[in-house]
Amino acid sequence: MSEFDENDPNFASGYQVVTAHYPEVTILPALFPYPSGNKLSKRVKWLLHLGRALCTLLFPFLSGLFFSKKRALSWQRLKESDLVISKGGHIFHSANPSLRHLLGILKHFYPLLLGIRLRKKTILYAQSFGPFSGRINRRFAKWFFNSIGGLSAREKISIQILRDLGVKKAITLVPDAAFYLSPVVVANLKVCPLHQMNRGERMVIFTPRQWKTAGVIECLADVASWINKELGYQVVLVAHTIGPTPEEDDRMAVKALYELLPEKSRVKTIDTTDLDTIQVMGLYTDASLLIGTRLHSVIFALLNLVPAIAISYFGPKTRGGMEELGLSDFVVDINKISAQELKQKVRTILTRESEIKKHLRLKLAELQNQAEENGLKLIKSVIS
Repeated sequence: MSEFDENDPNFASGYQVVTAHYPEVTILPALFPYPSGNKLSKRVKWLLHLGRALCTLLFPFLSGLFFSKKRALSWQRLKESDLVISKGGHIFHSANPSLRHLLGILKHFYPLLLGIRLRKKTILYAQSFGPFSGRINRRFAKWFFNSIGGLSAREKISIQILRDLGVKKAITLVPDAAFYLSPVVVANLKVCPLHQMNRGERMVIFTPRQWKTAGVIECLADVASWINKELGYQVVLVAHTIGPTPEEDDRMAVKALYELLPEKSRVKTIDTTDLDTIQVMGLYTDASLLIGTRLHSVIFALLNLVPAIAISYFGPKTRGGMEELGLSDFVVDINKISAQELKQKVRTILTRESEIKKHLRLKLAELQNQAEENGLKLIKSVIS
């Protein structure tokens, strides 16, 4: 089930890779979708979506009055289901106690709330959690997490956040689903834009993102220029994430960073729009280092034994994920970022490269086993 309505452009474009690799999978529209249109239209649609969502929760036997066309099929499939799983990610949080954030967590809880209401088996799979602010938001979240059939977090920090919230039920540690992926053999890739670069030349990859903190792009530009000029590495700027909202489109950050670099002859930018997951992962295989804001760009690099510096921008996922790998020394807080600190971490990694790769081999094997064993154990425990 998508996050989007069938008329939203993201519904058509957001699942191309999934349906290409798994044609037997059906993508259904959301029962509580994001509103579209201008500001006024969005507010009206949001109220309509909210009213319908609450009515369905209260009176599921009257659902035929609330859903039509493809949404009716979504509802029918949900009623027929044996198990409802919320995939891994970081969507369960409320950074402040506002009504807007309460409605936000309600929207993300909603498919699972319907599952609970219909007495289905429900699982939260490999999630990151928090922060949770506001008495009402925290109480709602506490009740929800205690009501789920199976609960798993992808970092110990998230488990502690849930415990502090008052969640008493068992929580399984299940590392990020990306750890299921195998390292990429670049020679087997049909398309890899970095193959067009000069072979044998050392490179450092950046995956920037837009963020509210002033000076972040300028700081990255300073470091990228230093890496290029002083250390002699090529610099590659990758737009790892391209949506679905304008705020989540890294192409804007890549463009801004590129424009600040004084020497562009040894800088390459890559748009991942036409690449699937394995091809994106293949971008990072030949790098000497990745400086990543996007968590999955960091994981993709590490899976291929490419050392990484992770820039943590919100919640526990980045810091917690790097701690699980024993790499907390290579995390930078985006709100306290400095070129001096980044440069020091770059020097450390480049001088300890073989030691870090040896460490990675051991920790990755451990996390990959944990991702598979704990994930399957969680699902089986709920089913049984």
